[in-house]
Amino acid sequence: MKNIAVILAAGTGSRIGGEKPKQFLPFNGKELFMHSLLTFTNCENIDEIVLVVNDLYNSDYVNVIKKYEISKKLVLINGGKTRQNSVQNAIEYISENNENAIVLVHDAARPYVSEKIIKDNIESVQKFECCTTAIPSSNSVYLTRDGNFVEEVNRDSVYLAQTPQSGYLKIFQKAFENIDNIYTDEAAIFASVGYVPHIVLGEEKNIKITYPEDLQK
Repeated sequence: MKNIAVILAAGTGSRIGGEKPKQFLPFNGKELFMHSLLTFTNCENIDEIVLVVNDLYNSDYVNVIKKYEISKKLVLINGGKTRQNSVQNAIEYISENNENAIVLVHDAARPYVSEKIIKDNIESVQKFECCTTAIPSSNSVYLTRDGNFVEEVNRDSVYLAQTPQSGYLKIFQKAFENIDNIYTDEAAIFASVGYVPHIVLGEEKNIKITYPEDLQK
């Protein structure tokens, strides 16, 4: 059974600004999306990579990738209007060529994903069928209403979501066959069809680049 990485790099990055989407911005010597792409490429547990791109910049992705040595099978497919649509496009492509697989969905805007997290995701799927990477909250967490404090939430039960979020291909297929809502990540999609994602412990450094100041981290 293959382990297939889906890297989501189709967003516009409107909050960070710039002439091109944020995935092309220079970050520690490389284009932002190349950091995670190379990490998945170098991970011996990954068999294939599906890079989900913004179709307005297809040639730009190709020109960037040509500068690097990519040893794995790499396929570029167009994204959709939402993250959920982009993941669905990737699952439809993977389903055309695989009866089943372990699929890891990762945000290209998280450049510091480690091979350990990738391997832990694969092992978690093998044991629990689906999983999400997350870290415990180290800060106090408030429930608010209309901008006002309501109560403090027990932070021992609060985790902050990261990626990858992973599962067997058949679970993604079942979810998208029955999906009836818009979800912000794959863990919620798994839960929508009755699965309980296992928590894979992430890393503090696995941040998401969202705002201009994040580029300095």
